[in-house]
Amino acid sequence: MELSDTALFQIAKCLRSAGCRVRLLSFELTSLASVSPSALLQFVHDVAPADIVFRMVRGCTREHFGAEMCRFIVTRRFFSVSELVDSQSNDVPLSVDDAILGELSASTFQMATPSSITVDGLRSFIKAFASGTRSLVAASIKTSFPLRGVTFPSAGKAKISIVNEKTINISSMATPQAVC
Repeated sequence: MELSDTALFQIAKCLRSAGCRVRLLSFELTSLASVSPSALLQFVHDVAPADIVFRMVRGCTREHFGAEMCRFIVTRRFFSVSELVDSQSNDVPLSVDDAILGELSASTFQMATPSSITVDGLRSFIKAFASGTRSLVAASIKTSFPLRGVTFPSAGKAKISIVNEKTINISSMATPQAVC
């Protein structure tokens, strides 16, 4: 079935009438070319998944992943967004900026697409996590800037590793459990 506004509406209607709660909503190896940004946003709001994945999705536009969609995505328990391309196979960025990164409540996530996060925004995010103000299990963020030479706040509870020139992994340090 090709994704379209009508198809998404019918799927959401079916899930609502059956009383289903969606744990994981995954858009993988598909196209959004026939889906309007407003219908996609309405669909994810109607389905309200705990976790959401967008991976290897063609036919995307900046409007599909605008600020409102990104605010929704970052409030899921888990999310992963990677390989979003337009009809000419150009990368489509997420509209995640420092403000939306500050609203993030996911405990585990991967952002492997371009975004508007700045060095200062990433530092603030890591500082909040390291100080215990924000909780996190694991994260991977692809930046639009090189990470070489960028200093981050004292790690504290965070384990930080630079994977490549533009990807940083952040995870919580496991605390030893007492054995009785």
